[in-house]
Amino acid sequence: MRPFPRACLLAAALVSAAACSQADETGKALYQRCAVCHQPDGTGIPGVFPPLKGRLAGIVASAEGREYVTMVLTEGLVATITVDGVRYVGAMPAQQLTDTQVAEVIRYIATDFGRIAADGEQSPSAAEVAAIRSRFAGDRAVPAADLRTRVTLLNGH
Repeated sequence: MRPFPRACLLAAALVSAAACSQADETGKALYQRCAVCHQPDGTGIPGVFPPLKGRLAGIVASAEGREYVTMVLTEGLVATITVDGVRYVGAMPAQQLTDTQVAEVIRYIATDFGRIAADGEQSPSAAEVAAIRSRFAGDRAVPAADLRTRVTLLNGH
């Protein structure tokens, strides 16, 4: 068996270092995952992927909204939803993100993609994300859809 070339070991170390630095990504960089479906400007695609622009700040203004958005990001959502009178039938896959990354991407979207000052009261902190995940840890099959119903009744989002 031939020894592993040094160049391959160096490349493996660089890839590993890059993976470790993902925890330090900003919300803007993390949003690139979301932009594939929800579009770079957050406008979505009618009937396919709902818009995020101009909506998330209103949703995360309540504790229920922060729970809902956190659970959609971390556990996914398979449901039929209506946003601004447009029906969306589809699935949002769960994202493999740390609590800090979830908080960062929510803050980025909720501040109109970084264009307005962040309001610490509206976006969840990493600690709040961890608490939400913990609270729903044993009930992953339904919570996002149930939480959406509560959020819609509360503030019309």
